[in-house]
Amino acid sequence: MNWYRAKTILIVFFVITNIFLLYNIIFTGRGDTYIKDEIILYTTDILKKNGIEMGTDIPKKKKSIRQFNANNIVTDYGEFAKSVLGESFTQTGENEYKSDVGELTFSGDRFLLKLNSYKIGKPSKNKTDTAKNCLKAFKIDISDYVAEETDDGVCFKQEIDGMQVFNSELWVKFSGDKLGEISGVWFEKSSDIADASEMKPITSVLIDILSSPECPKENTKITDLTLGYMVYDTESYHKSIMPMPVWKISFGKDDFIYMDARGN
Repeated sequence: MNWYRAKTILIVFFVITNIFLLYNIIFTGRGDTYIKDEIILYTTDILKKNGIEMGTDIPKKKKSIRQFNANNIVTDYGEFAKSVLGESFTQTGENEYKSDVGELTFSGDRFLLKLNSYKIGKPSKNKTDTAKNCLKAFKIDISDYVAEETDDGVCFKQEIDGMQVFNSELWVKFSGDKLGEISGVWFEKSSDIADASEMKPITSVLIDILSSPECPKENTKITDLTLGYMVYDTESYHKSIMPMPVWKISFGKDDFIYMDARGN
């Protein structure tokens, strides 16, 4: 028997076998990571038949994001009132507080602080720095944000790991050389719950909107798809919360709905 020839055949066999296994691992993994083109085409077709046109690309890559716990910066109505209004505040209603500094009202997780006469002082180089100094002056500490300057102030929008936390934002508004008001909802990240987990494929989410009561009933176009988090049920007070991963599906500038993105 020619052992040299036999060993050569075995080596070639093992090489071919390893190449085959490597091929399967790569493309099986790719199938798990990316949405197939035919599924995207099918989803687009179903939406179109239901009067919804895709005006933006459907992401092919499946998403995995981390969930976390977050604490309300308003730990307690009374304590927050003392912090921003001073020791001499009085409670004037069920969720209303007042002092020489101004008036503070709560509605669930939201608060509105209207100042009587608070001068901004030495102006900063830009509105954002001025607004941050105003928040610090009232012991309001926030992190993980992006700031958007407007004609009358600054809006701080929360972003965690590069993704926006929808409904978690603070407004700082000016009136001339004075601070007019501070308002909004804000939850500070406190801890991660677990490693990043895979979200529901966006194609499944898009099909789900057909049964959503918030979905526009007339012919419309989806203009943007944004994955992020949502602080939900802000009409009730929450000391802490676990922001929900959602897809923000936009039909225009001010027309959008949030859809649950969780896989389970």
